[in-house]
Amino acid sequence: MIDAQVLKHIIKFKLPSSSQGSLRWHKFQLQDLLTMVEKFGMSHFILTLIVDEMTSSRWHVCNDMEHLAK
Repeated sequence: MIDAQVLKHIIKFKLPSSSQGSLRWHKFQLQDLLTMVEKFGMSHFILTLIVDEMTSSRWHVCNDMEHLAK
């Protein structure tokens, strides 16, 4: 096997389901999503927020979260 095939095999079959990005993790997330859709129905509104965490113009909420984390 070449290196890429070995890595693909390890990622696909050897990582635990708790490893974010693994095949089992994606299947679990899909099952969870389908359960929520079955229970609550399809969503009508999706909100996506992007926060700048690196520059000085970031939201004050980020500073508060860092303070609470420490």
